[in-house]
Amino acid sequence: MSSSKPEKTIKVGGVQLSIWANDTGKGVFHSVTIDKSYKDGDTWKRTKSFKPTDLMKVQLGITEVLKYLYVKDVIVPKTDEPQF
Repeated sequence: MSSSKPEKTIKVGGVQLSIWANDTGKGVFHSVTIDKSYKDGDTWKRTKSFKPTDLMKVQLGITEVLKYLYVKDVIVPKTDEPQF
């Protein structure tokens, strides 16, 4: 990523979705990373692997990411697409 900090971070339980703004010189494009924190003994770790029970948290987080990008006009719906 071109920035060391995400533009926005959304957390749902242990699932974290980070929105990155990448300036290419030809404009800004956005990307999203998704990971989960878990504890292994006394150490906190992060993974990009999800249990089936984590998927609802991922889905809720993705919905929030889409809302955020829609409000920023990053996602501009066509007139025939449903609105949030």
